Amino acid sequence: MLREPSIRWYTASRFASSLANTLLRSSLQWQIFEQTGSAFYLGLIGAVQFVPVLLLSPLAGAIADARD
Repeated sequence: MLREPSIRWYTASRFASSLANTLLRSSLQWQIFEQTGSAFYLGLIGAVQFVPVLLLSPLAGAIADARD
C-alpha cells in the first residue's frame, strides 16, 4: 500500500495536518489558561470547538443519505 508515491504523500500530509491541528488547539488552550488562569474557560473553549460538530453531524448524515 505504501509503495505508491501518492499514498505516501497523502499519508504524510494527513499526519502533518493532524499534528498542526493538535499543536494549534494546545497553544490556544495554553494561551487562554495563561491569560485567565481559569479551568472553566478551558472547558468553554473545548465546548465551543465540539458543539458545532455535535449539532451538524446528524444534519450532514441525513443530507448524505438523501443524496447520491
